[in-house]
Amino acid sequence: MDSLINNVADIFFLSPDEVILLLISKDWNREKLESQYFTNTDECLSKAGIADANATEKIKTELIGEDCPICDCPLEPDNTETVPCGHKFCSECLTSYIGAAFLKGSSSIIVPCPQTNCKVKIYPSIIRKILFDKGVTVPGAIERHIEGARAKEMFDRFLQDNYIDANQSKFRYCPQPECHFVAKRDDYLRFDVRCVCGKSYCFGCGRDVHTPATCTMIQSWENMTQQQSENFQWIQSNTKICPLCRREYCWICLTDYRTHDFTKPCKPPVRQDASGPNAQVRDSDMMYYEHVETHKNSLVFAKKQLEDVEKQMKQYKALIKCDDMTSEFIKESVITLVRCREFLVNSYIFGRSIQESPAKRLFEQQQADLFMCIEELSRLTEQPLEEVNRDKTLFNTGVCRDHLDKLIEFFASEAHEHFQFK
Repeated sequence: MDSLINNVADIFFLSPDEVILLLISKDWNREKLESQYFTNTDECLSKAGIADANATEKIKTELIGEDCPICDCPLEPDNTETVPCGHKFCSECLTSYIGAAFLKGSSSIIVPCPQTNCKVKIYPSIIRKILFDKGVTVPGAIERHIEGARAKEMFDRFLQDNYIDANQSKFRYCPQPECHFVAKRDDYLRFDVRCVCGKSYCFGCGRDVHTPATCTMIQSWENMTQQQSENFQWIQSNTKICPLCRREYCWICLTDYRTHDFTKPCKPPVRQDASGPNAQVRDSDMMYYEHVETHKNSLVFAKKQLEDVEKQMKQYKALIKCDDMTSEFIKESVITLVRCREFLVNSYIFGRSIQESPAKRLFEQQQADLFMCIEELSRLTEQPLEEVNRDKTLFNTGVCRDHLDKLIEFFASEAHEHFQFK
């Protein structure tokens, strides 16, 4: 954002304040601003709320000895603030006016001159200075004062929010509470973000990383599980597979679960076609649901390992008398394990969303290969420290990481050319 402001200021020979107002008026679109600015400069400046130099000098001349337009008190030389259009106000009134605008939130980045019928905007630098010098008092039964440095920081955040909101295809805030880092999207085929705070999320929807499934697939999955989760949980708790015919039935009333009424107590079921299309879809969804839940449990365990990894590294260093770099492989292995398990969980949601084809069978083979790799890595990471084989763990970590990265690259670039989606 700062580089954009400075570059435009150099080209237009304007101050950073004027450039900010211009960019805000054009939704931070540089191409749009340049086109309109060089076509009709005066109109562009006027719409952005930037004062005309000649009009400003005229106002300054006319206002000598005037009273404050807000409180009607005489303007004292040492207690007067002048805004870009040339209108003057006593410091207390302008401070209160800007403070009231600031409390409205992100809209405070555009504050018009308080003079009636004046369309000029107060420069951001003036707003920052007044906020920093005076702070802001929040009215209420118990008044609260926001210190100047904090108020200035909040104003800068409002300005940044406006920039990011106008460039949502390029930037996104980390969804982790209290994290203020912003992700910049350079690769438009990739959606997975790993924030420096440790949070992993999807650039598109803000959910946890769900590669290779798309945001639409995740939404469809959530809708399905919201409707069917109680049924699936009931099936898992109250059915078993016949060892002879492999039919799954309720062990309370011996009814095929595909014809069981889950909303009522068990009773003899109404006979239905247990092999119809609806039953097949439910069977398929049930299979994917079980896979996802199983691998989610493994992911939870891997994340618990990651929480404890610093402790494991410290114990390992004490055990074999090594430095931080030598023990770093423990952390790398667990991070890779978490990434792979995240991918595996969402790969079943992706699998549910594609039609049967040779490409799907190849995908399922790659899925199985990744599963075998991470099971071996998981076994190595769970070994007692005195049995840890550093070289073997490093090798398996590299194998899993390379396999995962190739799959992510494939799904980011060409996967949609090979699959037919439901």
